[in-house]
Amino acid sequence: MSNEPDWKNSIFTPVVLMGVNNITDLGVELVIWIKTKPNFQWAVAREFRRRLKYTFDQQGINFGTLKQAIFIPASHPSY
Repeated sequence: MSNEPDWKNSIFTPVVLMGVNNITDLGVELVIWIKTKPNFQWAVAREFRRRLKYTFDQQGINFGTLKQAIFIPASHPSY
């Protein structure tokens, strides 16, 4: 992103992956730092997350999908 015309004036440093902050049943929480021009952090963050999600989808990496199972006994009394 930092080399693209639309973003190069908003991003001051390369992306820094600080590491894994948490691992849960929903996914992995990464800490990523991007130094931006003041008041551009939200737009840069949204676009970065959009691109990250797109890349995960392209690679078949699924996350954040809550799965729930419900058990219904095969036999039950009829009334």
